[in-house]
Amino acid sequence: MKKYMTIVLIVTVALILIQAFRLLILRRQISAYKTYWQNLATEDVPKDAIWYVALGDSAAQGIGASRPEKGYVGQVAAEIAQKTGKPVHVINLSVNGAKVADVIRDQIQKLNLLNLPDSSIVTVEVGANDMANFQPDRFEKEFDRMLGLLPSNALVSNVPYFGKGIFRSRERSVVKANQIIDRLIKARNMHIVPLYEVTKSNSSWLNNAADVFHPNDRGYKWWYEAFRQELN
Repeated sequence: MKKYMTIVLIVTVALILIQAFRLLILRRQISAYKTYWQNLATEDVPKDAIWYVALGDSAAQGIGASRPEKGYVGQVAAEIAQKTGKPVHVINLSVNGAKVADVIRDQIQKLNLLNLPDSSIVTVEVGANDMANFQPDRFEKEFDRMLGLLPSNALVSNVPYFGKGIFRSRERSVVKANQIIDRLIKARNMHIVPLYEVTKSNSSWLNNAADVFHPNDRGYKWWYEAFRQELN
């Protein structure tokens, strides 16, 4: 019995250390991935390039993926290149932890300074961080203001599925938020990316990174799929 308990203790400690290491890697991604996207944006732009600008939060940064380009933004950029046969210049303005108000205050201001060509593609994915302290009236006001400041052809996602895992208590707020988003986007005749529907129908614990919040490589494939539907 004593030997059995020792084995259990060793295995438990090992699992805890492995999880701690995985979480450390995830935390280090925040600065590393930010630097990656900043460097990518400063590369020389081919004359025939398609400009792709991403706004949003840590998911747009690709946090949780094994490499930043494995996030949905990198996969969307690859899809655009494949479909058009042209190089894609990616400018990722997203910020880890961003809420809708942050996109309005900071990211859209930077977007407006870019003087984008008419052929540019803009994606927006934000709202998940607003669910921790969800206030429907405030959320609706801010999201509607954000939509009014975006290009009319921007692809805007709803909030992903929260129904499983340690954050499932926020799912009711997510459903309410998505009802608001759907109504606002339809009223402006804009493109809605069905992120909630795709992530819900393909929900699995295998799609999560170490923090059980961000997607991993497997999970980001479904995020990309949601955006791909609107790109097509």
